[in-house]
Amino acid sequence: MSELGREEILKRVAAGETLEGLDLSKGNLVEADLTNVNLKGCNLSGANLYGAVLERADLSGADLSGADLYKADLLGAKLAGANLSRARFKDSDLGNADLSSADLTNANLEWADLKNAKLLNAKLERCNLYQANLKRADLSGADFRGASFENATLRGATLKGCSGEVSSFYRARLTDANLANAKLDGVNLKQAEVAGANFKNVSGLSDEQIEYVRANGAKGL
Repeated sequence: MSELGREEILKRVAAGETLEGLDLSKGNLVEADLTNVNLKGCNLSGANLYGAVLERADLSGADLSGADLYKADLLGAKLAGANLSRARFKDSDLGNADLSSADLTNANLEWADLKNAKLLNAKLERCNLYQANLKRADLSGADFRGASFENATLRGATLKGCSGEVSSFYRARLTDANLANAKLDGVNLKQAEVAGANFKNVSGLSDEQIEYVRANGAKGL
């Protein structure tokens, strides 16, 4: 349970104080303005951050497992190494955010904006990214086994060396994406847009899938 109440938290923020390392678990921070605030290593598990503004906030190594960040603004936020498992980021803005090595297992990112985000080596197993915008995002080395990218936009995204077994890219837009060396056993690529996408050394595709991506303008096969 949060060691500080909402009023005390916002009072400290207004005074420019750091919140680094504090236990704010299950706290009520609905629509709170936490722009540029240092929340590094904080325990925000189960916290309600609905509509909160966290632009350029530092949440590196923080625990936001099970937190509600529906419609939150995390533009340019630092979330490297954070525990975001089971967190709700539906319709949130994570553009230009750094989520490198973050744990997003079972997180909900439906309709989230992740354009230009860094997700290098992130853990995205069973993550829901339906209709998410990952345009030019970098997911190099990420593990998104069992994740759903259905109807998502990944134009120009980098997915080099990813583990994406049993993931779904149904009707996803992968135009000009780089999937070199990705592991895609059991992946769903039905109706995916793959023109200009790099499939060099991709493993796990069926003969039918290889024929499909070639016929639709992919390269590297």
